[in-house]
Amino acid sequence: MTDKKSRWSTDAKIRIVLQTFSPQTSMAEVCREHNLVPRTVYGWKEKFLAGGHSSLEGPDASKQARRHKKEITPLKSITGEYAVANNALKKALEDGEDDCRTRGAGDSGPQWGAPALRGVQVGYGTTPPDPETCRRTPKCRR
Repeated sequence: MTDKKSRWSTDAKIRIVLQTFSPQTSMAEVCREHNLVPRTVYGWKEKFLAGGHSSLEGPDASKQARRHKKEITPLKSITGEYAVANNALKKALEDGEDDCRTRGAGDSGPQWGAPALRGVQVGYGTTPPDPETCRRTPKCRR
């Protein structure tokens, strides 16, 4: 979408749209008078009517929108944190840091990972690998 500045001011658009509601003039006449294509005027008219509809919905609709925004904002933040942690873990796996010695098998708590990932919280309830299981894997012989 381009940020092209309109040659028509908001007031001029409103005047043109209001002219289309008059029973004495047709849409074609209004368009010819102002040298506009009908699609442009129909678009303005659609936006005009939608704006009037939203302004008549009352304060309950805006309260609900604010409430939804308050609920969504922290969820977006959490999603972003998980995306960052996920990307860091993927990179660590690609770099070959997938054995238990780099993950800190003896560590506990939600913050464990490759040395480059120290301090990246990978989520609540995440536990480090079990040391006994780790010793049995071919990658990690202690």
